[in-house]
Order: sequence, then C-alpha cells, then structure tokens
Amino acid sequence: MKRIGMFFVVMFLLGATHGFAQEVPAVHMHRIDYGDYRSVTLVTKAWDALKANDLQSVLTYTNKCIEFYGAQASKMEASLKDYATGTNDQIFKYWALNDVGTSYFIQGEAYRAAGMNKEAIAAYKKVIHDFTYAQCWDTQGFFWKPAEGSKPRMDFLITGK
Repeated sequence: MKRIGMFFVVMFLLGATHGFAQEVPAVHMHRIDYGDYRSVTLVTKAWDALKANDLQSVLTYTNKCIEFYGAQASKMEASLKDYATGTNDQIFKYWALNDVGTSYFIQGEAYRAAGMNKEAIAAYKKVIHDFTYAQCWDTQGFFWKPAEGSKPRMDFLITGK
C-alpha cells in the first residue's frame, strides 16, 4: 500500500475509534527489497540487517528464505550423514541447506542481541537439530558450521556459563 493510502487507513481507523480531532501518529513504513529472491541474496540481506541491528528486517529476510527453501533444505539434510566435503562447488551444491541453516543462526543472533533469549534458544535449536550439516561461506574464504556456532551460544543462554 502506498504511503498516502496507509495514512488514510490509519486516519480512518483512528477516526472511527477516537474521533478525527486526535493527532495521528506518523506511520513508519518498513521497506523490504527481496532482490532476486535467491537464498544467497536473502541471507546476505539478513546479515546486513543483523549488522544494522534491525531485528524486523532480519526476521523478514530469514523467514522468506526459510519459507521458500526450507523443504529443499530438509531434503538435503536428510541426504547427508555428515558435513559435505570436497571442493567449494561440492559444498555449495547444498545451497538450500546452507542458507536455511544460516538463516536460523542469524535469527538466533538477532534475538540474542535483542535480549529475546527464549526465541534465540529456539532458533539455535532448530539449526542444531534440523539443519546440522549446514555450512556457511565466510567472506574471508572458508566455510564454518552454524550448528557448531549455535551450540555454545545456546548453552550460555540456558546455563549462563
């Protein structure tokens, strides 16, 4: 809905319940750009939102990645008995698994930063239990494992140690 249309909806709703004499608060429209909707794009945008401490955008991008690619990621996870190895291209063949697992890790990080420990624990558990073999490409030139990164963070939130 365009900004002006949203303004009139808010005016109508406030007017219907409170009368038009009341001041209408500013409406903040949260802009989301999914780009090409590829999982790598959504995860990159989620990382950027995490760096900006923008929980709403983190959840929007990661949830979209999970919605679009979660079923494929689960199939990829089920096909593995251990982490994929070999060349980078061989590991990248598990793109959906890697990006969905990373999405849950990013959610955990965002929730943890927001002090939402229960939600952070749930996100970390999802990585550990359902997307164990996900791997995330680090821009420094190596893969790391979101499940292994999630475990100590989750443990700390649970035990304080």
